[in-house]
Amino acid sequence: MQPHDACVRRPRWPEVSRLTFIRRARDLGMSLDDIRKLLAVSDQPDADCGEARDLLNQQLSKVEARRVELQALATSLKALAQRCDATCANQPGMTCTIFLDVTAPQAI
Repeated sequence: MQPHDACVRRPRWPEVSRLTFIRRARDLGMSLDDIRKLLAVSDQPDADCGEARDLLNQQLSKVEARRVELQALATSLKALAQRCDATCANQPGMTCTIFLDVTAPQAI
């Protein structure tokens, strides 16, 4: 064994799998707190996997709500762009309806 080898910690397979799980759960938008809860379920051999399912369903609800918000935002942006195309496209910026519409109290 080389002297520097003693300082290098090589992860074992369960650790790699756990880190992969954490990264994938973050990719799915899970909070670190929820990931801790999921890992706690996986660490208990007699735990009910329904707890994990419930956490995923909660995340799904959050994602679906966010999707609705993003769809409404996309609709607003599309309407602003279409109004600009219809009324003032390619004219001086100061007369653009986008600036007027965005500053209107109920624009978005």
